[in-house]
Amino acid sequence: MSGSIQGDIGRLQAASSASTSGRIPIYQGGELLTVTPDQIASGASAVDGPASATDNAIARYDGTTGKLIQDSLTTIDDTTGSVVFGAAAGGITLKQGANGRCGTTVLTAGASTVSNTSVAITDTIILSLNTVGGTIAAQPYVATITASTGFTVAGGGGSNTSTYNYVIIKNAA
Repeated sequence: MSGSIQGDIGRLQAASSASTSGRIPIYQGGELLTVTPDQIASGASAVDGPASATDNAIARYDGTTGKLIQDSLTTIDDTTGSVVFGAAAGGITLKQGANGRCGTTVLTAGASTVSNTSVAITDTIILSLNTVGGTIAAQPYVATITASTGFTVAGGGGSNTSTYNYVIIKNAA
């Protein structure tokens, strides 16, 4: 080893044995420093959060710095992986968009075709009535799903021109 490296190791060993009150020796930029664990934790990439948190709660950013987190009412169960929303008004919000997981379709003569390249034949598609149009003779249903293309909605009678909401739920298996 060179004399410089041996000298550095010696200084670190001396600082380490002489350190008191929980200070930690570090060698930075050619200089020997001693710092507390709190000083290390509050460094440039540190994230700061509450003094305590709810077990299994999802941590959320608090502000826009990327360094502050806060507790959440939403938890994930360790055993089942179930997401539990902490408030009665809590839930999932989906944004509509091209090839998104939700949207609307208008029946024409009791049927419609929805183009959506993200759909798979193993998906579950849920329909709900948005706006009544014409006469609804029967409950519409998803008649066909074509992977990476879309799906068709049928039923409801030939004079049904109602608008329906749809949600696509992906199968994780």
